[in-house]
Amino acid sequence: MSTKTPRTRREVLKYGKKLGGVVVEGGRHTKIYNPDTGRSVPVPRHPGDIPRGTLGSILKNLDAMFFVAVVLLIPACMLAGAILYSCRM
Repeated sequence: MSTKTPRTRREVLKYGKKLGGVVVEGGRHTKIYNPDTGRSVPVPRHPGDIPRGTLGSILKNLDAMFFVAVVLLIPACMLAGAILYSCRM
């Protein structure tokens, strides 16, 4: 099953909530806040689709903000993509 890339503000906010973010309404932007790290990503209030470059930046920052904690929990010997037998947890 392929996942659809979010295009509109509403879809981006839904994706942020799915990752575990909290939506905070601000002045010109809505922010998706990660309570675990204290970081937030602004989402502009565009009518219709968000421009491609802006959307790419938002999604990149969202993924980095929510998956940085997951990567830090993985032992260094597992980051290469294969589980090494010398790796002890």
